[in-house]
Formats: sequence, C-alpha cells, structure tokens
Amino acid sequence: MLKNQQNPWENFHGPNLGYVIEQYEQYVNGDDSVSPELKELFAKWGSPLSYETNSSEKIAENSSSAYSSSTNLENVVKAVKLLEAIRSDGHLEATINPLEKPANDGSFMALEKYGLSEEDLKAIPAKTVWPDAPNDVSTALDAVNRLKELYTKSLSYEFSHVHEAEERNWLTHMVESGSIQRSLSNEERVHLLRRLTEVEGFEQFLHKTFVGQKRFSIEGVDVLVPMLDDIIFEGVRDGAKNVMIGMAHRGRLNVLAHVLGKPYEIIFSEFHHSPNKELVPSEGSKGINYGWTGDVKYHLGGVRAIKESNSLEARLTLANNPSHLEFVNPVVEGYTRAAQEDRTSAGFPQQDVQKSF
Repeated sequence: MLKNQQNPWENFHGPNLGYVIEQYEQYVNGDDSVSPELKELFAKWGSPLSYETNSSEKIAENSSSAYSSSTNLENVVKAVKLLEAIRSDGHLEATINPLEKPANDGSFMALEKYGLSEEDLKAIPAKTVWPDAPNDVSTALDAVNRLKELYTKSLSYEFSHVHEAEERNWLTHMVESGSIQRSLSNEERVHLLRRLTEVEGFEQFLHKTFVGQKRFSIEGVDVLVPMLDDIIFEGVRDGAKNVMIGMAHRGRLNVLAHVLGKPYEIIFSEFHHSPNKELVPSEGSKGINYGWTGDVKYHLGGVRAIKESNSLEARLTLANNPSHLEFVNPVVEGYTRAAQEDRTSAGFPQQDVQKSF
C-alpha cells in the first residue's frame, strides 16, 4: 500500500474509517498499542481526516467530533446495526393492512434497544453509517427515519435472503436511491386497477364455478399479470422480436388468459370432463387418446402475436410445462437462444441477444 501514491485513507469508510481515526489519535498521544503498520501509514500520510473526497470537499468538521472518543465509535457501530435491522426486518413492521396494525411492535427498531438516543444519532454524519445517503440526509437520525420510510410503510422490501452480493447490492441501491419508485398518471392507475380487476374476477369465477378442481390460483401474486405486461412492453419497445416465458403452475391459467390472450371459453371448457374418456382422457389416463395430448390444463402453454404498430411486432411464447418443473428452465433457455440467431445472411448465423429474451 505504501508503494501506491494514492491516499490510502480514501479506501476507508464508515466504522473502518472511525477505527483508523481512533488509532491515529492514540498514535499522536504516543500510545504503543498502535500497530507498526499503522504507525508507518500515519508517518507517511498523516491524519485520516486530511484527505479530500472525490467531490473535492473535505470531510465535514463534525466527522472528527463523531469519533472523538471510543464511546462515539461504539455509537457508530450501533447505528450501523440499527440501519441493517431496518433493511432486513423492516417488512415485519410494514403497514400493509389498512384495517389492522402490524403484528410486531417495532421494538427491534427502538433506539433504546441499541443503547442510542436521538442526540447520539444527530452527532453522527449520515455518510458515516450510510455512504450512499442522499444529500438531504445529513445525520444518522435522518438516515434512520429515511430507511423507516422506505422499509416500513405500505410498500416494503425484503431481500436479505439473496445470497449473491452483487444482486443484493443492486436491489438495495434501487430501493434506497429511489430508482424503484415510479409515478403513474391517472390513466395508468385506472388501467392498472382494471387489469387487477380482470385478474381477480377470473379467479373468483373459477373458484365458484369449478369447485374442488385444481387451478393453482394466482391469488396472492395478482400483480404478476401487470408486471408481465410492463416487462413485455419494455422488451418489445427495445427491439425484441421474441419473448419466451417459462413459469410454474401457480397463476398459469390467469397468465394464459390475460397475457397470452387465450379465450375464456377455451379455458373453461378444459375444466369440463368429457363423457368419452377414450377420446378425451382425464388427468393421468393411460388409454388411447387419438391425437389428444391428455395433458392437464395447468401444464399447457400458448403463443400470441403482438402488434402495437408497424415498428412494434413480436411473438410471445409460454412454454408447455412438464410435471417436473425444473425442466422448463433449460427448455425456455433453448427457445431463447435459438430465437436470437440471425439467419438473414449466408454462412454461420450471428447471435443477436437483443432479438429475444
């Protein structure tokens, strides 16, 4: 590190920066407990507070006061733990039911549990505990309040189960930077309500009309249909000519009806048992089927041509699903890879990854 002319203190942030600042204070006071490596760094580079940030602004003066003692450094660590608790467990306190209070009392986010007070948090710069904090968040108390707004209100997020660090960091950035937020016009709000009403009405009709029959309802993930609408539209608008979908049983009938455009009457007819079991075998039948697949309705796929304008045309495909769901992934990946090949010119086909997804 000593051979690198870049100021090494630029690589320290948050509690790590607090640690080296504390060690520097001990070094200045002649404390022999400071390691030889750090002493060498301090002798060459001086105080960790001496460097300038990338924006050419020096660290705020109150940063040094935040680390003026080991007690304050402990408060920084406690504040970091509090913010992580809000990120990982804030959804447990989310106000997702307008008629009832959350089952949890929010005690896991109480300042007292972490041995903190509002004054303690006000003394800590926001960037110390949240490096990507927006400019209008100046203290750790502001950071706590902002993350509570993001993670404990009517819309909440929980992705601590995502083990891929890059994916988890991307999700965190999307939420905390506000990039995930999307404002809808009144027309878009009405369209979304109408779409969700179609989804719910379809499920309720199946539930009441075909009592006891398997249907793998979409209930609980109703928003899947408008989400697919947006994903498909954005992909086609960006030039995709083929959209390949592989999905599990749950919600498949609703996706077939409202995303693939399969007529209601065909879906309903598949719920009725034919009196001729030889020609139209029931689920699990091993008899002769005379050309019928004999497969169940929630295994079937579909194809739809999309044409919004002369410039927006695409083919939407939902792959048939076998009973062993894990096999649908490589099948759809194969569909997609084949559709990405451009065979308009002689010779070996060229892959165009924008052509299909």
